[in-house]
Amino acid sequence: MPGPASVRDEFRTGWPLLLASTVGVGVGVASLPFYTAGLFIGPLRAEFGWTRGAVSSGGLALSLGIGLGAPLVGRLLDRFGARRVVVPALVLQALAYVVLSFTGGSVVAFAATIFVMGVLGAGASPLAFTKVVNAHFDRARGLALGICLMGTGLAAAIAPPLLARVIADLGWRAGYQVLAVVVIVAIPFVFLLKTPRTPAGEAVEGPQPRGGFLTDARFWVLLAASILAASSSAGIVVHFISILTEKGATEVAAASRASLIGVAVLAARLLVGAALDRAPPPAIGGILMLLAACGALVLRYGTLDASVFAALALGVAVGAEIDLISFLSARYFGLGAYGRAYGLIYGVTLLAAGVGPLGFGLLADRAGAYAAALSLGAGLLAASGVLLLSLLWAAPKGLPDGRRNG
Repeated sequence: MPGPASVRDEFRTGWPLLLASTVGVGVGVASLPFYTAGLFIGPLRAEFGWTRGAVSSGGLALSLGIGLGAPLVGRLLDRFGARRVVVPALVLQALAYVVLSFTGGSVVAFAATIFVMGVLGAGASPLAFTKVVNAHFDRARGLALGICLMGTGLAAAIAPPLLARVIADLGWRAGYQVLAVVVIVAIPFVFLLKTPRTPAGEAVEGPQPRGGFLTDARFWVLLAASILAASSSAGIVVHFISILTEKGATEVAAASRASLIGVAVLAARLLVGAALDRAPPPAIGGILMLLAACGALVLRYGTLDASVFAALALGVAVGAEIDLISFLSARYFGLGAYGRAYGLIYGVTLLAAGVGPLGFGLLADRAGAYAAALSLGAGLLAASGVLLLSLLWAAPKGLPDGRRNG
């Protein structure tokens, strides 16, 4: 569909759905469970005697669940629109929180509940909300995506301190119940979502293969680049504090440096999003991944002072990745196939992000230090950057759904 006449018009008519999408991303299954999980580690260990690894298994279970559910959600979004998919997903996410509040001593049951929450709640992931934003915004699409995906940063900033008080005063079971209430309260915002119907014959950038996006080489390049970036960046970010303590930093100093990653993620949402509207997206993505590769090498060979650069470089890359892949999926494959194409990329990327930290840790354990893992991470990030840059020559000149060239 052709975009509104100006950036001002786009935001004037689209602010309700942008607000709804930002709230949805913040409370959805890919944000709220992730940023609050750490608050339950201590209470669950104290009550059931679980190890840190056992409690942390919920994080991997969540990634696997969302990753497996995302491709199906993508097809449902293309067929039924966002509202009909997001509302049931949020209700099921809230129900899963209620079930978690009655957790017994079984780690398997705990992880299984979180896995099911990931599968059934995948409809309330960025996959759904970015499709709505892509459908409405044209001239300011990158900036709008950046604002929408800032919901993750807002969840990270607001939820932990408030929920920590609830758990301290009322216990961890009440904490899960409060999370269920938060999700339910957010549902009315979803009714602000309106996804325009996308014509089956919508024009997309360049000639489309007869077999659809699965036979389009650009899809596989995006998928490979996203897997490489997600697995390596997640591995480095999760182990960032341990890497710095291995180099001699105190826990407090390492945590302070690690917080810069979050600052860079939030900044990247807006700055990179706005840049996507003005410069070739593959060039932006490629340069940022190569910059992140340099950050990994700085962690490998540099001093503690140089870790500031590494934190910022990695944070910008992490913050840019979802914006970039979402933007390019809409541009290359059109909104009619967006749910299916981006759903597959997003799902596999989450699986890679879940497996990456595990592989990173295993390699570090085997080598006795993080040096080899950091070298591998730098290589994977560099390969991701090269793949994205290759799209500068692979992408034809046309633009989808009436977008203007340049």
